[in-house]
Amino acid sequence: MSAAETQQCIFCKIISGEIPSFKVYEDDKCVAVLDINPATKGHLLLMPKQHYAYLAEMPEELVAHLGQVSKWLAHSAIKLFSATGISIFSAIGAVAGQNAPHAIIHIIPRYEGDAADLMLKRTKVAAESLSKLKEALAQSLKKELGYTESKPQKEEEAQKQEKVEKPKEETEAKPDLDSITALLSGGEGDG
Repeated sequence: MSAAETQQCIFCKIISGEIPSFKVYEDDKCVAVLDINPATKGHLLLMPKQHYAYLAEMPEELVAHLGQVSKWLAHSAIKLFSATGISIFSAIGAVAGQNAPHAIIHIIPRYEGDAADLMLKRTKVAAESLSKLKEALAQSLKKELGYTESKPQKEEEAQKQEKVEKPKEETEAKPDLDSITALLSGGEGDG
């Protein structure tokens, strides 16, 4: 996406504060806001601050961070809203339901009998077809991860970097789940 398209992205404008939102969480990498057209009470949108069109193009470290923040938000939403479940997903592409060109993780509190229809229609597939799919996916994943015959290339590269760089200790404090819950409920929070 070009710089001009990024400047026109509605979610980039929400993140920058150009468009008002109901922000419930923010750190140096991401922002979570209440969805203004929620599927259920407490529906949250978690977005990276840097513009990415979809989750699959984001750096692995950022995906991991969003996963951790999703966990915190889901825990707080269940506790605060007395939800009986949570749906967490990210749509990639219009056919999957992506409505805007910005990576978003939906965190949707679920309640017995709610109207959020996220149940998948399933079909029976023959074991032979599944076996062929498994082999094709395994080969694709090996290629994606850079596996060689001996060991993954990414692992080899990491070992080379370890010899050059000393590991950095994590000093970043983790948000307290109760402060996130307080923030979601309109009270003061640290996140």
